[in-house]
Amino acid sequence: MRIHRFQKDVPLDPAERKRMIDWLQVHRVWTVPIVDDGTELLATDENDMLIDSDVVTRPEDVGKVIYRNLHHALIHITWMYVNPLTDIQEDDESLNTAFRACIEAGPMYDRSLVMEEEPEGGWNDYNKWGVSRDVDLDCWAADLETALCDLATLVDVFYGEDGQDRHDRPEQCQATFRDDVVEIENYVSGCTDAGDGFCVRCGFAVIPTP
Repeated sequence: MRIHRFQKDVPLDPAERKRMIDWLQVHRVWTVPIVDDGTELLATDENDMLIDSDVVTRPEDVGKVIYRNLHHALIHITWMYVNPLTDIQEDDESLNTAFRACIEAGPMYDRSLVMEEEPEGGWNDYNKWGVSRDVDLDCWAADLETALCDLATLVDVFYGEDGQDRHDRPEQCQATFRDDVVEIENYVSGCTDAGDGFCVRCGFAVIPTP
């Protein structure tokens, strides 16, 4: 799988792995801010994270910004079998014998900032958020727990605790394919090796061009 220069190692200790996944699940990157307008029954923790919707909101909390966690909609998990020698899914299915748990994820984005037409009734806290995919968070591993730990290390690289892009977030490098044929033998990396096996721009390990 891809490795970034600044990724932390995934721990082997079960307790540490659990702490890492618990941290990932409640990270602010998966949240959207909404305003408590008094129409819902809401409860929040000390970080104003929505934790319950079954208690009466105090009148003084109306108008307060709270954060709804949508990790279940923003972390997309699939799986496949690949060739264990190449970590690639081959056309010859007999070669695909190694299981991989694959994750794509990304934060919500504000649709009202990019769409020209406003919906009937206007934008609100529930219709303006759209799902995105951050390809820098793509990861996969031989089991789901390890893949989630990998995702946690990537979130830590690219996002701050407030859920926003880190101010020094590296730019993505754009790979191309010879003759526009999307096959591994036509892959041309857009990365430049900094001399340590990692790209000088994006920071990911450089994949050699075949």
